[in-house]
Amino acid sequence: MLEYLSKYFDITLFFFNPNITPAQEYDFRAQELSRLIGEMPLPSSVKLICGRYDPQEFYDVAKGKEELDEGGARCYDCYKLRLCETAKVAKENGFD
Repeated sequence: MLEYLSKYFDITLFFFNPNITPAQEYDFRAQELSRLIGEMPLPSSVKLICGRYDPQEFYDVAKGKEELDEGGARCYDCYKLRLCETAKVAKENGFD
């Protein structure tokens, strides 16, 4: 997807998921994403923004939903948390 789309668009990826634990795993995944886009043969550069890591944000939205099935309300709240942060970063950076 990046190989194709980077022919036509300026792309910035946003890495943010406070549901990843521990912090070392979050950092590892962010570093691997950075390495991947650095090594891919892309027609134009792809930028990466790594969001802050605060697992308490996930714990706050998941509180009281620990026993719910995977794919249910807890997941939707996590998606909302991540998409709202993505929209905030997009607005702050003037992305269309």
